[in-house]
Amino acid sequence: MPEVPLYSVQEIDETWNPQMMRIVQAAPIEANGFKIIFDHSPDLFFLPRLRCNRLRCGGFFIRKQLHGFAMMLYKQVFVHGQPQTVLYFCNLVASPEGRHKGMLYRMSDFFLEDLPEDIRMGHAVIMRGNVAARRLLNRFHPRYPNMPYSRIIGAWHVKNILLLPKLPGRQEISVRPARNDDLDTIVELLQQEYQHRLFGPVITKESIQNLFRTLPNFNIANFFVAEIGNEIAGLCCAWDMAPVKRNRVMRYGPRFKVLKRLVDFWAPVIRYPKLPDEGKAFKDVTILEYAVKDRNPKILKALLDAIYRVYRKRGYHLMIFGHSANDPLAKAAKPFFYQEVISDILIFSKSRQFVEEFPVDALPYIDMMLL
Repeated sequence: MPEVPLYSVQEIDETWNPQMMRIVQAAPIEANGFKIIFDHSPDLFFLPRLRCNRLRCGGFFIRKQLHGFAMMLYKQVFVHGQPQTVLYFCNLVASPEGRHKGMLYRMSDFFLEDLPEDIRMGHAVIMRGNVAARRLLNRFHPRYPNMPYSRIIGAWHVKNILLLPKLPGRQEISVRPARNDDLDTIVELLQQEYQHRLFGPVITKESIQNLFRTLPNFNIANFFVAEIGNEIAGLCCAWDMAPVKRNRVMRYGPRFKVLKRLVDFWAPVIRYPKLPDEGKAFKDVTILEYAVKDRNPKILKALLDAIYRVYRKRGYHLMIFGHSANDPLAKAAKPFFYQEVISDILIFSKSRQFVEEFPVDALPYIDMMLL
């Protein structure tokens, strides 16, 4: 009987969800003074499968025990204005026992050894402050010839906007929930925005209608549209991802424990929900997509204001808004009170020359469903 190798990477699927979720729970992310997990139970594969053409998931085994995993998505996106298939590497998680065992080296062989020739590059994000992950970039070993070259090309900012009481301002731009007859205009605006973004998704009417059929509690009313002169001038798509993903607090640091006590004390006065206890999840809404004519921040600000009011009335803690660094549209979120998490965006390829010479001529896009 052949001996079981000490370390190996094997293809895993949905049947491994319980073991994968236990690893996630044992490896919380530390950010901004607290520990958090992204709880995708019961199915960690649901959103990645929905957002790509093909998905591979590699499980890192020590003997026969799963101690880590990662996913590689094949996505159809825009690069230099043309649609092409690009890799997206995500959901890299290791148990405490699985760390420092060469997992990423072995993953490189699993994912990249037999890569189709027409796929030349991939991208990923690394949260700033994740020193261990940064140290793995451009580290090579002669036993693992498929370890890719990589280069940081930008940053993605996620603003966790607290839905606190807010002084009413002048509503110069009309905002309303979208109707079915707005869908063609929504698609057109998103296409105009994303065709000129690096890794922008290929949007069609059918792709959005598929989301209506597939996502829980998601329909045309999740889109908000801004009108100027009876014409739609912009849109935002807002969705509570709780049925498929929850941001669960595992531990508050000392500073945040004090903040939690203060917020919970004043919560009835300011009509704000108490912050979740450890082990519980925030009630949040995520801005999935947005596009405005002439990339005008004032239009986006009106849309964010409207969504802010709707979800504050519904008792939510947070509105989550992501944007590329140096995007002029980020001005729309400046007036809000938020905690910000910044991640570096990197490209990777088996070709060093490709990575070094790749021109970054557009604002990168990151899919908020996959963060």
